[in-house]
Amino acid sequence: FWDLAVAPDGGAYGLWAEGSSPNACNSGVTDPGCAIRVAHQGADGWGEPVTLSTADADSYVMRIVVDSAGVATALWLQTDGGTLGSSVWASRTSGRSWEPAQRLSSTGLQSDSIGLAVNASGTVVAAWNDDSSMRTQSAVFSGGTWSSATVVPTGDQPTLDVEALIAEPDGAFTILLQRTLGYRIGASRLSGGAWSDEGLISPSGDVTSEAAAAIAPDGTVTAIWRSYAGGGDTVGSARRVAGVWQGADVVAVSPDNIESLSLGVTANGTVTAVWNEFTGAPLRARYAVRSTGGWSAPAVVPPGTPTDVIGLFPDGNDRLLALLVDRPAALRGVWTTVVDGTWAPARFVSEVSNFRPSLAAGRDGMIVAHGGFPYANAFARYGTAPSAPTGVVATAGNRVIDVRWTAPSRPGAPITGYTATAEPGGARCTATGATACTIRGLSPGTAYRVDVSAANVFGTGAAGSAGAPVTTSPGARMGRIRPPAAGSGTSIAVPVTAPGPGEVTLTGMTPGRAGGGRAARAPVWRCTVRATFARAGTRTLQCPLRAGARRILRRGAMHYIFRAAFDPADGGAGITTTATAVIPRRR
Repeated sequence: FWDLAVAPDGGAYGLWAEGSSPNACNSGVTDPGCAIRVAHQGADGWGEPVTLSTADADSYVMRIVVDSAGVATALWLQTDGGTLGSSVWASRTSGRSWEPAQRLSSTGLQSDSIGLAVNASGTVVAAWNDDSSMRTQSAVFSGGTWSSATVVPTGDQPTLDVEALIAEPDGAFTILLQRTLGYRIGASRLSGGAWSDEGLISPSGDVTSEAAAAIAPDGTVTAIWRSYAGGGDTVGSARRVAGVWQGADVVAVSPDNIESLSLGVTANGTVTAVWNEFTGAPLRARYAVRSTGGWSAPAVVPPGTPTDVIGLFPDGNDRLLALLVDRPAALRGVWTTVVDGTWAPARFVSEVSNFRPSLAAGRDGMIVAHGGFPYANAFARYGTAPSAPTGVVATAGNRVIDVRWTAPSRPGAPITGYTATAEPGGARCTATGATACTIRGLSPGTAYRVDVSAANVFGTGAAGSAGAPVTTSPGARMGRIRPPAAGSGTSIAVPVTAPGPGEVTLTGMTPGRAGGGRAARAPVWRCTVRATFARAGTRTLQCPLRAGARRILRRGAMHYIFRAAFDPADGGAGITTTATAVIPRRR
């Protein structure tokens, strides 16, 4: 893959060049048989690859992004079908299908530099440099159509390369371009449908290239670049704060060559820059951090950490994830390292081929891809279990508790399911997709504590609580059951307390003798008594004891089972409670 994008559903789109022969995609746009291909990775793995290009493609010039609604946009360069030069083309998804490719640029373009970005509202900006005119052009997808190509204003300064293109929180876009005036880095901004030139941001006297940019949640843009002034390389930086570019800073000065600059910003605005330094001797990675003040002194990435920087990205949990490659061996190891001002131990992910791996980051996790085609590739997903669901509300009913909640603010990856649990007892219910479920089979009149947890592919996260326990609806309660009076008693007295207005149906029965013996096939005795309660209160109900039952009772003790079914006057569901009693032998 030459580019990857993470979708909101946790899947990914991979974009690559594939040739009809082993060397078809090795040396530029004029090679026949080189095509741009794309595939989607979902819950069931990788789907069938689709060819997007309509002519021979440039195997090194392609980009792909996915918006918050899951719509993917791919951008690439291909020949003009037999004519000299090439064109910029784009395609977008409609559902899981790709729409026919659309040419965005004029024909006869000479370029090896493009950019692609999407903002929170789904507006897409494509940019490319035309080496023949030495101007950068752009097209905007908004409202269902692509705009015509327009020239990005850079004053009277021709441009050479699109260095970075990023979307801002307010929906605007910032582009960094290498301009021919001293080979310096300049910035332009697209806002309100129009581009404006923000001038040069790198200092004069240095030949600058390889810029990167990142944006903090408050809209502050940080840019870094590599510059060469003779005798070594320098990492420079500038920031745009409240709409104004501030003076350039020097992040690092090295007598060595610098390459592979990468930049990441966490949610609190802390910026980390990482780059490679080498002189043909062992490669080493260095980094610097900027928080509320200036840049920290450059430091070497800790020993034992791989040394070839591939990329640095936010992982959605206020940390940065670095992808680095260990170069000493022919088979290079791919590692990930979390950076939050300090470096966590590197973790081996996979071996890779001679292709540099690709990496894409999304709010819900990260996917790492290694060079090759989908059927010959290895993928790893990085992420965390979800944070706790919030706003948990539990409403108790008759033997049930209805639970609803708000999804976690940090899912870590797409939520695969929720579990609501009631304690004591551990009764639970589950939901997939919905944020509500009902816990059933509970005891009436019992206080329960309710918690809800969410799960994703990385595990089950912390539980969110409903707070104070909730009590299920009580049924009619039975007090101490009094046996018939010795000698002449003809009924059993059962005190019944109703929780409110309604009707109580008291049923008594005895299935057999207590303490062993052969139980009767049918109840030896049964009675049914009904009573209407105008309000909550206690009444003693009498269950007549028939002659046959009295005779059996004279021979030995018997089990009695009583059920009190309460039907509330307000039409709610009925509640049944049960009590047992052993009536001793009566002579």
